[in-house]
Amino acid sequence: MADRYWVGGTGSWSDTNKWSASSGGAGGASVPTSADNVIFDAGSDAGGTFVVTVDGTSGSPSLCADFTASGLDFGMTLTMGATAFLDCYGSFTLPITNFSVSASLGATIRFRATTTGKTITTNGVSLSNISITLNGAGGEWTLNSAYTSTATITFDNGTFNTNNFNVTIGQFLSVTSNTRSLNFGSSTITLSSTNLWSLASTGLTLNAGTSTIVCLSASPNFGGGGLTYYNVNFTNLGSGTKTITGANTFNNLSVSSLSATGISQIALSANQTINGTLTLGTANTAIRRMFMRSDAVGTARTLTVATMATLADVDFRDITISGAASPVSGTRLGNCGGNSGITFDAGKTVYRVGTGNWSATQWSLSSGGSVNVNNFPLAQDTAIFDTGTTTGTHTVDAAWNIGTLDMSALTVAVTLATGTTTPSIYGSITLDADVTLSGTGALTIAGRTTQTITSAGKTWTQPFTVNSPSGSLQLVDDLNNGSTLTFTVTQGRLDLNNNDLTTGVVSSTGGLSRGIDFANGTLNVQAASFTVSGSNFTTSGTGSISMNSASSKTFAGGGFTYTCALNQGGSGTLVITGANTFDDITNTNATASTITFPNTTTSVSAFSAEGTVGNLLTLSRTGASGTFTLAYIGSSRVDSDYLSISNSEATPSNTWYAGTNSTDGGGNTGWTFTAAPVITESNIERLAERGAVIVGQSKQTSTAGRLGGAGQIEADIVRYKTQFSSRVSGLTVKGRLINKARE
Repeated sequence: MADRYWVGGTGSWSDTNKWSASSGGAGGASVPTSADNVIFDAGSDAGGTFVVTVDGTSGSPSLCADFTASGLDFGMTLTMGATAFLDCYGSFTLPITNFSVSASLGATIRFRATTTGKTITTNGVSLSNISITLNGAGGEWTLNSAYTSTATITFDNGTFNTNNFNVTIGQFLSVTSNTRSLNFGSSTITLSSTNLWSLASTGLTLNAGTSTIVCLSASPNFGGGGLTYYNVNFTNLGSGTKTITGANTFNNLSVSSLSATGISQIALSANQTINGTLTLGTANTAIRRMFMRSDAVGTARTLTVATMATLADVDFRDITISGAASPVSGTRLGNCGGNSGITFDAGKTVYRVGTGNWSATQWSLSSGGSVNVNNFPLAQDTAIFDTGTTTGTHTVDAAWNIGTLDMSALTVAVTLATGTTTPSIYGSITLDADVTLSGTGALTIAGRTTQTITSAGKTWTQPFTVNSPSGSLQLVDDLNNGSTLTFTVTQGRLDLNNNDLTTGVVSSTGGLSRGIDFANGTLNVQAASFTVSGSNFTTSGTGSISMNSASSKTFAGGGFTYTCALNQGGSGTLVITGANTFDDITNTNATASTITFPNTTTSVSAFSAEGTVGNLLTLSRTGASGTFTLAYIGSSRVDSDYLSISNSEATPSNTWYAGTNSTDGGGNTGWTFTAAPVITESNIERLAERGAVIVGQSKQTSTAGRLGGAGQIEADIVRYKTQFSSRVSGLTVKGRLINKARE
């Protein structure tokens, strides 16, 4: 172990000539190791300010035991590039004056001590973009002054004591399972990054003391790890989403009010306990709102609260308030569903009067009446546009929670604009012929019952998401949201209700209960894909999904059962994935096209797809090898034509007739490349006679094969019964065969 003094002014850490064995001595001593103390003092300069560049890397870092800078006559700047690493195995001390840091984001100092008693003393010097990592089993680091950096503290091992000093950083991370201890005392820890706090409870002892954690970001993620904190404050005055993960405990939890019109959200991934006071804004207004919600629609989060500060202008969704503060009440509280322990105002009806932003003071309690900002519609309210509404543009200017929107009584032309905002709708929507829609922000259907939508022939410019636990979106008329937008079903039902929905892409993924009710409606997919994956997806009712793109498109069915038909509606190749079941597969495309099937089993109750003269419909496998299987599960047979088929197995083999104008491309089994035989009542009678003879022969000779033949004939008759109702409906096939055998 030795001391190494910096000499000669500006230079790089790895330059041997910059290190001396004594203060101001000759250079040429060895570059410091992890056992050597490095010292910057009055003998380090060359008669003026100087720069020391740390040039170690992650795999080959610059090293030292203690790092000490003191007694500098001139200014010193410590410089670290984005890939620079300094490993410090001792204490770290900077002077109050004549020292600065210039670093790029990514620069890191790693504290590696494995013994106690190490200190970090920055004396008010900001470490700029330098991140520090505390990682030494058995190591202990104590702050001897306030600590400031725009980057990260990562705590992976040992003990870290803030020693009542304030810490100002971008983020604090401790997500390992190593044994470690955090002691905050009375420190205030101020964080500015988005992912600003993340702790894992395994192996961690947190002694929060009387500390305060201040979160500055508009959309921070506070990963509390299910630990116990003292005071945590979210102080940003702009809109955004504050996310809290982990089932944490707080003394006081506070969220500041917005400073301008909008809505600030607090999303909870677990239950929270507040042993002191929960403050959800102190300066909220009707149009500067707060939204406390579960991060999963339909999954309640419980807030156990000792004291609730005065509540006003807060929306709640899937929140249960318990504890001494329950039930809570307040002013203009919005009920977005799934709540308990909260008293809400009854829903009111408000009328739109003027134009401008949704948040503008243009709402009245009567048609054309006087306006007041406190009439702003909440999630449980009904907003009406009628004869008292002024022509012009009405802009949804934030991600508001909107109840029922009724524009059916409009008599003037209006534009309903959403811009890029993403409002949630908790009631029904009724448009009028006088309405024009604009904006690209997604609309989320988020109620808990059946919500209807009447489009009145208008084309929606917004993508839709149905996220409605135990509810549904029911179409009253056709809904068209263009050829490029996405319609997403996350939770709940989409009920076409004998209407058509036209959209670009359909997506439904995840494990929540969801599905589509066709009720003879058609889902027109105009662009690249229909995608369903996960679990708990169902369909009901007959209708169709029509894949209409002239370019290649994918039906990724996820292996589910579709009670509707799948239609090849456009000239682009239709690629089917998943072992799906369909009511029918059809083709309404007027030109030659292709359907490719996965190398698994696709089951159908009918197969009506066929080509036309000069426009064959090609059925092929997806990929360069393998065979796809088409399984008929209906009660009749497949009777098609003008197909080109290759690498296919059709089952049962006696039910698939490709027609006389179809092409056998090779690799097929189970197909009959002829027209299906004409079935008459007399043909069925002869089948029954033949079956009876086989049964009789089997009784005499005990020939199992003959019995199987009779069973096949019986199955044929059952299939054909659906085509002939008069004579055949009176046949009891099995009884007739047996009676014939007995004779």
